[in-house]
Amino acid sequence: MLLKKAILFLFICNSFFAFSQPYFKVTNYQSTYTNLEQPFPIFADKYWDVFTGQCAYLPMPFSCNFVGVSYSNVCVSKSGLITFYHPQSFLANRIFALHTRYKERNLVAPFVSSINTQTEFIDGQNVFKVEYRNAGFYQSTNPNLYANFQIWLYERTGVFEIHFGDINADTSAWLPSSSNTKGPYCGISLNEDRLFVLLGGNSENPSWLVHNDTFLLDVPKANLVYRFTPVTTGLDAEPDDIDAVNVYPNPTTSGINIKPHYNYSSFDYVVTDIFGRELLKENSLKGEVNIPHSRLTAGLVFVTVTVDNGSKFTKKIIVN
Repeated sequence: MLLKKAILFLFICNSFFAFSQPYFKVTNYQSTYTNLEQPFPIFADKYWDVFTGQCAYLPMPFSCNFVGVSYSNVCVSKSGLITFYHPQSFLANRIFALHTRYKERNLVAPFVSSINTQTEFIDGQNVFKVEYRNAGFYQSTNPNLYANFQIWLYERTGVFEIHFGDINADTSAWLPSSSNTKGPYCGISLNEDRLFVLLGGNSENPSWLVHNDTFLLDVPKANLVYRFTPVTTGLDAEPDDIDAVNVYPNPTTSGINIKPHYNYSSFDYVVTDIFGRELLKENSLKGEVNIPHSRLTAGLVFVTVTVDNGSKFTKKIIVN
């Protein structure tokens, strides 16, 4: 049985990489943008027109999945991004909605926050929404620039969406890049920003690029929605071979056991993380192997077992 094709990193140029299949399939569609009707304000009790990385650590009314890990809390930042802190490793995993530095434009007391949240029930599941309403840009001296956008986190599916409203911005609104070109950052970063997977190019038809200095070349138009749908890796064993090798438990907090169900004289096993990096590779002559938790990395890992007749079986395991 041949192993299904894994996700491959394809080298393009200038140290840019693209995914044949990224962690999310990105699609876009049109939907009329509307402000939250019953918003819960964040930072409404203070003036926040200052250069700061301050964020609000919020409990969500449900748990949502992000790259194989379940989260019940989220940090909402003044920088147009939200952060999930892994419950065991505490590494930051982030969604960059329209990343730059924002400031409050309502300077007349009582202050009304530009950042709000709301939970709604849509298509059979709860959706946690984070709204940036009429927020100004800290980078720019132009008081007439503003942005409206929302991040939607879906409870059951692991989908997230970025909804764009009316945005009035020029190059002064965005963070400077190493190439001295400016544009909005949009995408994800994983494991404390060790990997950036960002959208680049035209906002109407962007490309996934792995790079920490990738940005959209233009501002997304009002009513545009980016939908990020988790993709399967294609690494699961074929249905008739699922019981040939048992890899358990899943999820795990104590290590991984590998137990072939047939009398193979030996087998090899390889554990890789979601970036394709090899965590360990060994051969076993025993009927069952235990991989200790200390040799694993938190999040989603892939265990590939090759038995003595050459057949390969791969299982996805969530390490908590």
